[in-house]
Amino acid sequence: MVKFKPVPFIPKKRKTQTPSVPVPLPVLVAAVYSEVDLTITLTFDRAIDYTAFDGTQVQVFDPVDNNQQYLGTGGVIFMAADTIEVQLVSTGAYAGDFIHLDATAATGIVANDGGAWAGVLDLVLPFP
Repeated sequence: MVKFKPVPFIPKKRKTQTPSVPVPLPVLVAAVYSEVDLTITLTFDRAIDYTAFDGTQVQVFDPVDNNQQYLGTGGVIFMAADTIEVQLVSTGAYAGDFIHLDATAATGIVANDGGAWAGVLDLVLPFP
């Protein structure tokens, strides 16, 4: 008769998952509208990547100086690692009480560390 030596039970090691740290979103720290140059300069709290920028997601409403509504489809100029200047084009007349900026989360602006900008709604200009 053949006898086998018992094999001890060795439990499988469970893989421990490291909790994922959420990537912080870029924060807009300044927004300056120029009614003369028809631009809006956006400054963030850290370096950004704007290569996927979609200007149709940025609107400036100016009922004070020009009584116009603008869209950010005129192009983008790199000013610094954390700053871009968006060229604005008029999309028609606008009446209201104050100059403000609307930008959706689909602008394509992301921080270099990966967080996408959430955008703003009714941000009074200039900001801060």
